[in-house]
Amino acid sequence: DWIHKGTALSLKTSLEPKKWFLGLVSQGEAIIRGLNFLFSFKRPCFLVRCNAANSLQIPFIVDIFTPTMITSYQVEKVNNKLLYSIQYQERSFCVSGNNILELISILFTNNMLFGAYPYDGTMIWVTM
Repeated sequence: DWIHKGTALSLKTSLEPKKWFLGLVSQGEAIIRGLNFLFSFKRPCFLVRCNAANSLQIPFIVDIFTPTMITSYQVEKVNNKLLYSIQYQERSFCVSGNNILELISILFTNNMLFGAYPYDGTMIWVTM
């Protein structure tokens, strides 16, 4: 509830239609979904999942899928804010937000997700 400053119910309602938010799923499940999207649509994507291992300090993980790599970034809780920090080409970037919706909006708007599209929930299963 600290993430939403007492508005957990409204944030839950806001997150429900966001296909890029998977909630509490395993890293393996997230990889399957991200790779499925990447190979089906031939474009990079990102998704967000909850961190079960250390949810008080690192409540979320942002997974980014590109044709050349899969990268996972931790979203930390620092002084009741969410903090997203990355190293890219010998530079550090740090963005903060009041909740995960605000943080992802900032990252997406400023192309800090490396051109990745939001995962749209699509799962295409190919049978042989």
